[in-house]
Amino acid sequence: MRLGAQRLRRLVFQQLPAEEVTAVREHIDEEGALTERFVLMSALSAGIATLGLLQSSAAVVIGAMLVSPLMGPIAALGFGIASLDGERTIKAARAVGVGALTDDECRNYIAFVTDLIFNGVVNGHASAGPPRQRHLV
Repeated sequence: MRLGAQRLRRLVFQQLPAEEVTAVREHIDEEGALTERFVLMSALSAGIATLGLLQSSAAVVIGAMLVSPLMGPIAALGFGIASLDGERTIKAARAVGVGALTDDECRNYIAFVTDLIFNGVVNGHASAGPPRQRHLV
């Protein structure tokens, strides 16, 4: 029984060759980097998800999840924590934070604009306050 556990441990925790370790680290760093493309794709996916929620369309929300680039920084964050690499963890946490803030601000902007359109233009006025009551006399 003990021999089987040792073989399993060797198989599971087998070390990668140095060049493969370097390739994995470079790939994780590249996918988890905070770039202009990452911020743009975060904003676009947040916009798609917000519009999907406004339309009550699960398919559109799922499509937004597929477009979202947050998996790279989340994987880099996990990799940084697991490898006890503080610099990689901080960079990945920064990317995740910027992505979350970008998503939140994009959602707020779209919610504001759609509220303005549906409550302002459709009701015949463009004020930010509640609609005016009209009395028919």
